Amino acid sequence: MTAIVVALLLVMPGSKLVVLELVALVFGNAVYLGGFFQVTALIIVLMLARGGIRRLFLGKGILSRVTDHKVPH
Repeated sequence: MTAIVVALLLVMPGSKLVVLELVALVFGNAVYLGGFFQVTALIIVLMLARGGIRRLFLGKGILSRVTDHKVPH
């Protein structure tokens, strides 16, 4: 169980960094996201927002735990 949590903590921010790098590649100097702390805060907010939406949909019955096993219990 601990290995799964550690893996998720490494993969989740990593996927956000890939998206941010793609934005930087596509838009170049037209987009400035800030320094390390601003980008870190953005990644944390994105992960919290995703988790909140998942919980909202689970509560409304739109998502089922069978089809979405990534939602924490």
